[in-house]
Amino acid sequence: MISNESAHNLTIIASYPGYPNEAPPPPPPPLWVQILHIIIFFMPEILLGISILSIILTIHFSPEVKIAIKSFFKRKAKGSL
Repeated sequence: MISNESAHNLTIIASYPGYPNEAPPPPPPPLWVQILHIIIFFMPEILLGISILSIILTIHFSPEVKIAIKSFFKRKAKGSL
């Protein structure tokens, strides 16, 4: 049988070290919540990177876009003279 005094000692041991009258800090949120917070925080940068990458890949892989860009700059070069 546990006496009242030993039960009191158990509560002191179970509390936050160095602060016997305070509860321990809450546990950190789960990993999926932390990852979600990071994704939401960096969402503008992620979307900007995806849009720049899609523009680069479109220019690189689309022959129609390459032709349009070349003709645009040729017209600009002729018009500037």
